[in-house]
Amino acid sequence: MNMGTSVGFTRRQRMLTILLSLALLATLVAVPVMVVSGTPGPDGGTAPTFGGFIGSNSFFNENQATYEIFGNIREYHPLGFTEWTAGWYEDANGNASNSITSMNPQATFMNTWGVFDNYYKTMFDKGIEVTLCVQGTAGDRARPDYQDPDGTQSAVAASYLGHAQSMFQLAARYGGNKDVDPNLVRVAAGTEKKIGLGYVRYFENFNEPNLNGFNGAQFAAMLSADYDGHMGTMGPGVGVKAADPNAKLVMGGIAGAMYNSTAYGNKDNDDRHFLQDMLAWFDANRTLAQWKAAHGGSEEGYEKYPFDVLSCHIYCTDVSTGVSPEQDHLFTVVSDYVNYCKEKFPGKEVYLSEFGWDTAHDGYSVFRAPVSGTVNTGLTGAEVQGRWLVREYLMLAAAGIDRARQFMIPDTSDNPYNPNWFATCGLVYGIQGSANYKPSWYYIGTMNNVLKDAALKDIEIVADGGQAANDTETGGPWALKFSSGKNTDLIYALWLPTSLGDRGGANVQDYTVAVPAGYSHATLVTLQDKVKWGERTDISDRIAGGSVTVSISEKPVFVILGKDEYYNPIFDFIHPHNFDTWTLTPDSGDPSLLFDERRADINPNPAPNMQNAWSPGSMHRYAVVDLGAKYNLSNLYVYDREGALAAGKVLAAYAYTGGGAPALPPNDMTGSQVQTMLAGGDWERIGWFDFAGWGIWAEANVEVETRYLVLGFEDGPSEFYDNPWPTDWLPVPEMVIKGALAKGETPPPPPPPPPPPPPRTFAP
Repeated sequence: MNMGTSVGFTRRQRMLTILLSLALLATLVAVPVMVVSGTPGPDGGTAPTFGGFIGSNSFFNENQATYEIFGNIREYHPLGFTEWTAGWYEDANGNASNSITSMNPQATFMNTWGVFDNYYKTMFDKGIEVTLCVQGTAGDRARPDYQDPDGTQSAVAASYLGHAQSMFQLAARYGGNKDVDPNLVRVAAGTEKKIGLGYVRYFENFNEPNLNGFNGAQFAAMLSADYDGHMGTMGPGVGVKAADPNAKLVMGGIAGAMYNSTAYGNKDNDDRHFLQDMLAWFDANRTLAQWKAAHGGSEEGYEKYPFDVLSCHIYCTDVSTGVSPEQDHLFTVVSDYVNYCKEKFPGKEVYLSEFGWDTAHDGYSVFRAPVSGTVNTGLTGAEVQGRWLVREYLMLAAAGIDRARQFMIPDTSDNPYNPNWFATCGLVYGIQGSANYKPSWYYIGTMNNVLKDAALKDIEIVADGGQAANDTETGGPWALKFSSGKNTDLIYALWLPTSLGDRGGANVQDYTVAVPAGYSHATLVTLQDKVKWGERTDISDRIAGGSVTVSISEKPVFVILGKDEYYNPIFDFIHPHNFDTWTLTPDSGDPSLLFDERRADINPNPAPNMQNAWSPGSMHRYAVVDLGAKYNLSNLYVYDREGALAAGKVLAAYAYTGGGAPALPPNDMTGSQVQTMLAGGDWERIGWFDFAGWGIWAEANVEVETRYLVLGFEDGPSEFYDNPWPTDWLPVPEMVIKGALAKGETPPPPPPPPPPPPPRTFAP
């Protein structure tokens, strides 16, 4: 969906300008050498596995297919996206909605463009943890000191009443508390009031406040308001915790807090003092005595530091160009910061929410991945970015970060040679909606596929590789050892920390991995552009004398040791040419039209053909999909043609889990007979689509092994139509299924070749 296609407001052109400017600004505000976002947490943090640890930054209108390599996303959410009173819009009489800056703010949620409920639900269904990062301000203010018109009370929590009310509204809707007082929940005209949807747990209240007009005391005051209405003293409906006590407030990422200016490269933009100024404000303004005075002498619920997650950003650069994480002493710097946070704020999480490099290696971006005759020789900027990102994720995990987020999924420019800062920082070429993946997308995806279930708390640093002092120094290998969370596999991540390039294959070292007793299988996984998810080579025959030796370079490789034959299914879209479909109930249309476009992705451009759709007719109608072999399914995607199913109908999907093949006679069953069969114990419902919005892919996350699916229209909830339509169904243009061939299964035969073209004839 394009941000510029919003409708229903009188300031469309102004909206488009603002949105595009904010989208670009969100990528440009991180101007200092580093910005850090994170908090130390208990063992394992909230992302106990490596898959939950890997994250990125993105927008609500990103191509959904790009998300599959991540376990968490930080969503850039300008205040006016969903805050009606922020002054972005006009009411029916042309009056600006800018009451949030008044002394009596009435923050009001608006589901702008009708997309945000669906976006957060989709991410939740995917199992991706979203941090909703509120950015920007109301009107033209540099920072949201809304209730402090003359600037004299900017370090007082009450000055941020409007902002804290808006944070309450977001948490009341998307948090998990269904018992919020409905009278405190305000929505704009045309937005349905919803409470406790449970889609979002983490809410971040700003981005890089130290670069956007705050000092430490001022931001501490706003954080206190946003957390719990400054210990509950600002009235009802204020702060995230007032809406959902179990929600987590993420401190807006502070630029530079991770570095100590007296060490590690003589960084001169240390902003740890900003955090320390915040702590001084908390010491003076959130004391236990003040809490007890506000709560009748009770200590219950007291929290001195009003945040659950510390957030920061860090970019590896020498202030003229990007450098490798090893050259920037990243592991030492981050480890020091994590230890500092654990000492100061025990039990809280530490996130690093922005890091990365630009792929346009020519130009003046100080974050570009450099390529020259001496540095990364023979490589491209995109290749260097991919290698360095994988190396940084691995080191951040070993240093104790709870979640790490690369900046960001899309580029901010459609020009891959744009030399500006962050213009080419993405994992895809192009802006939001693109699916033109860079090598980094495949490399991170391979890392996640291999390490997804590995426990963060079990990482062992076998060799730290040294901290390369400069790009030409030869470093020893890095070796991290992981334990798989689902089986007994041991996984090694191996690489060299230099930035010399491959040197024609000469920049390699042999590394010997110890193979414990009982482990007889070894698999080598290498990073390859355009290969999901990496190339795998069985190297079991190399095991000798209790070890196996592999060649490593600057591009990380993974060695998987197993007691049994290694099996790590690669989930991908199952191509529809292998399907056999038929109807179970009479007059149910042609279900093969669900797959007639042979789509291998859910890229919105172009959208599915609306004219070629499965139109099953009214009442309860069912059809069968035979995949041709057993698959481990992971996702079902259905394209929503009309915006909702009519008259309270849903499209249901069932997977066969019994033995053998089920009896599924074509056109010979009534709807009630099919329902009785589906309730008999051999079928599992894996999807129930009431759809979500016009022209949107609805998704169901599944985890089932099956060969046969039954799809059908059934009774279900509908919030969209007060009066039933003449029919109780809507055509479904397209469905996409994602999974991996089950172990031991023979894949279906390939599709027949296309028929030859008809012979050409020529007029006499």
